[in-house]
Amino acid sequence: MRRAPTKGEEIAEEIASRISRGRYRPGECLPGETSLSAEFGVTRKVVRAAPALLRERGLVETVAPKGPSSGSAEWSLP
Repeated sequence: MRRAPTKGEEIAEEIASRISRGRYRPGECLPGETSLSAEFGVTRKVVRAAPALLRERGLVETVAPKGPSSGSAEWSLP
């Protein structure tokens, strides 16, 4: 029996779908944790699973924070 996807997996799939439809262009920064958590109605902890899953699939790459006030790394399309 197959397990149900986690919320993080569901978010990753939605973002992957947006990438394939061209909503996000290569090199473009994707929405941050706060925006995605509000959009999907989940905690930032849940949202943090999505970039890792997308990186494993080669769909996104992590970019170092831009400036000292940034609290988390951004992620963008390769």
